[in-house]
Amino acid sequence: MARRSGNLNVATAARKAEAGGAEEKDTFFLWGVARSPVKNNGGKMVADKQAREVLQAYLEGWQRKDKESWLALFAADAEVIDPVGAPAHTGLEAISAFWDTVTSTGLALNPTLHRIAVCGDEAVMSFTMASTAPSGMGMAVEIIDVFTFDDGGKITRLRAYWDQGCMRMITP
Repeated sequence: MARRSGNLNVATAARKAEAGGAEEKDTFFLWGVARSPVKNNGGKMVADKQAREVLQAYLEGWQRKDKESWLALFAADAEVIDPVGAPAHTGLEAISAFWDTVTSTGLALNPTLHRIAVCGDEAVMSFTMASTAPSGMGMAVEIIDVFTFDDGGKITRLRAYWDQGCMRMITP
């Protein structure tokens, strides 16, 4: 692999990792600093494309209010902390109850994706969730979610970051 100080050589490392060829000794240069591909506990990286597809399906599940498809994105022993500081919802039964609480208002949920970054077995997603009534009144919350994935691409941990400063009213 080419090593050039000051050059961004991420594409080569990403292609090699996606093909399953990344090894501990592989490095690439990012802003002139040597970096090693980040690996999860199993020694494999979650494919960038796979993680992005899971996160897109996560948002689509909320928008369509498709509980089954949304829950299928999580590992059986997954943990959801939303927001960070609140009690954890651990396991699919508890995560299902969390879903029921959020969707019980009957409001339409319309997420707008801003950014996804995938590093090793983790990803961060920035989005705005607009919750609106048929009248058009509602609330928009800017959220940053941090996800951890298992080797199969299932979500094992979700930590949501938002507070009152992230909320704004929506008017028709």
